[in-house]
Amino acid sequence: MASSDPDLAKQLFKANVKIAIEDRVSGSGAKYEELRLKFASLQTPPIELCQYIIALNHFVTYTPLMIPTNAVSRLEAPTYTSLIRAIVSRNWITFPSAIIPVYIQFLGALVTAQPTHLSMMLSSLLSQFSDVTISENAGRTDIQLNAHWAMQHLLEVVPSGYSILIRLIRENFPHPTAERREQISYVFNLMRISQYAEHLRGELLSLCVERVVNLDVENLLTTRLISG
Repeated sequence: MASSDPDLAKQLFKANVKIAIEDRVSGSGAKYEELRLKFASLQTPPIELCQYIIALNHFVTYTPLMIPTNAVSRLEAPTYTSLIRAIVSRNWITFPSAIIPVYIQFLGALVTAQPTHLSMMLSSLLSQFSDVTISENAGRTDIQLNAHWAMQHLLEVVPSGYSILIRLIRENFPHPTAERREQISYVFNLMRISQYAEHLRGELLSLCVERVVNLDVENLLTTRLISG
């Protein structure tokens, strides 16, 4: 009996997710909202979220023939955007190392089926590159490396994402008034991106030099104003 327990758990999670997804299509929404809140809540254990992610994979890569055309569930936008946003926004890159590959695989499968979610995913990952706060669950360097791992995978499965990425990099660049260490962290991670996005290397380097020069000029002007 014990050997079948993992399979039983998988079936239960899959059934729960199926009900939630179909609930969204039917217009009720209660079960869907319950699932969304699982990811939105910091109280939900990572291992439980991992089980839901595994179950959700079935609804990204498989379309049941028995479901009517207008009810096909592939987690498409905008119907399931609120759920995907909750999944992406969850600070999953601080989860235990065994769970992170499951999350990345899901994001890759999802964005392959629904590329409209790519911008949201890349923006979320880029936000980690200027974050210098201390995390209780993982070191900041490890967290940022996990973000790079996810970003590289997303770009591999959706090559057209490079043009979206460069736009988002500009939009997410820390404001000149942000802490200097946040800006340094962001620039440092852009250089890391250039290691797996080689054809963006020149543009990334130019952007970093431009921002660093502007920052130095603003600091110089501020110093002169203060000194009178």
